Amino acid sequence: MPTLQSETLNAVGTPSVLAFDLAHQVAFRRGLGNSLFASPHSPLSAQDVKDYAAKAFAKSNIAVFGTGISTEELSASVAKAFGGASSSSSTGSSLSSSGSKYYGGEQRVPLDLHSGGQPTMLIAFGTTESSADLNVITELVGGQSALKWVPGTTPLALAASKVPGSKIESFNLSYSDASLVGVQITAPTSQGVKELAHEVVNAYKSLTSGSKVDKEQLDKAVAAAKFKAANGLENKEGLLAAFGPVVLNGSKDVKGADFSGVSAETLSKVGWQPDCGSPTDKECIGC
Repeated sequence: MPTLQSETLNAVGTPSVLAFDLAHQVAFRRGLGNSLFASPHSPLSAQDVKDYAAKAFAKSNIAVFGTGISTEELSASVAKAFGGASSSSSTGSSLSSSGSKYYGGEQRVPLDLHSGGQPTMLIAFGTTESSADLNVITELVGGQSALKWVPGTTPLALAASKVPGSKIESFNLSYSDASLVGVQITAPTSQGVKELAHEVVNAYKSLTSGSKVDKEQLDKAVAAAKFKAANGLENKEGLLAAFGPVVLNGSKDVKGADFSGVSAETLSKVGWQPDCGSPTDKECIGC
């Protein structure tokens, strides 16, 4: 319990962590929207943990993904680790959840600047469809430089350079049945965040028109997305992130992302399309 309390306090005092947690709550409400941190408003007991474990660690809920190991060795290891697990939940009820649904909205929370945190905003859109286009969008708008100590050349990297001490990071958080795609903005002042928020909105709006997407920049974004996808498969965490959801869904056809069909037109169909230029649209998630 002390560990949980410490983790929650640290999250509340770290704007970037709190922003991502709130973003999921606003975007999906339940399921993916459930907070990762314990709350004093929702007490958690040791018995709650035991009851959850009895439901979760049942054979009907377990999927196994192995790499660099023979089928025989994997089977033996699984039998040793989960051989005592019941075929179904011992409590007679199993874990269940409905498919993710994106709602959207806006959330604002006060920030204690004396704690050392900077004003932070997340602008994101959620989708229940996963495609290579989402990875390319993240690289196309950018924010981070591909090389350390070298300014980036993407629209948002150039925008961040206008506000000293600021940082813009694009992200694509993909889950088994939904994705949250967007940008995190931090700046020394709230005014700086506001200025960069408009830059973010304009960058995403430009994706709604295929004619505004530069061919050279698009090719670079596709190449960067391909590199990250391939690089992610070089470690255990990347393999689990890429193929874990596929295994959990019971598919035997495991394939990597296909970037061959990505174009300015396909990006305009999956990209965020705000109705106006204000960073307080209902689709924005702010912290």
